[in-house]
Amino acid sequence: MPNKSDQQRQRRHAANPQPARLPTTGPGNRPIDLTGRTFGNWTVTRYDRTRSATAGRAYWHCLCACGVKRSVRGGHLIAGRSTMCCNSCPGH
Repeated sequence: MPNKSDQQRQRRHAANPQPARLPTTGPGNRPIDLTGRTFGNWTVTRYDRTRSATAGRAYWHCLCACGVKRSVRGGHLIAGRSTMCCNSCPGH
């Protein structure tokens, strides 16, 4: 029989479901191609080789709906942590 804390945890998770997570790397630990995909207001345009090499993580060049271009970490896009460039973007 589940105890009270387990029941509370289950209710909390049911009320706040986590977004579906996709793997950030494929075979051979290569980043999964996100080019052309949309995450919130971001549209991924291409892989950022320079920043990825220096940071040790997969970064992607993205274009926001408001026109801002920025390099964004792929894991943050997939997890839903980064969906737009700022609070003044359309749809915020």
